[in-house]
Amino acid sequence: MEAKDKSLGITFSSTTEGISQRPGGQLFRGFSLIELLVVLAIIAILARLTYPSYRQHQLRSVVTEARLSLQTMATTQEQMRLKRGRYQSLDELLLHVSLSERINQHYALDLKLPNDGLAFRLSMVPRLSEETLPTLTLDHWGQFSSEGWLL
Repeated sequence: MEAKDKSLGITFSSTTEGISQRPGGQLFRGFSLIELLVVLAIIAILARLTYPSYRQHQLRSVVTEARLSLQTMATTQEQMRLKRGRYQSLDELLLHVSLSERINQHYALDLKLPNDGLAFRLSMVPRLSEETLPTLTLDHWGQFSSEGWLL
């Protein structure tokens, strides 16, 4: 079936592609419920297979960010020792270096400082026990350790 628009000289044609006909002669468009359920099942299976990998990637990025924060704090501690002759307490250190909300959500920061203030050991301890995040430590010698993870 064709129709002509005389003002523009355009010919339009109508076809029934993509339209199915039911046995009673009625036309319908779309997907059946079974087809939609199959697609949803496939999406659910793919999501279930990929989520562990995605979660592991997230945890690795948190650990990397925490490690970089420890290195930044150690550098700040060294700068403070050069200026003041000793390493600073955790409160004084946090005035100069702030941790991101993401790190604060996953880790608790700890600083061990002897009375003479000539050494330090920074630690990040995981807050949530159900996650498999390592405890990260960095000392005044620059020795980094992580329990259970290879970085």
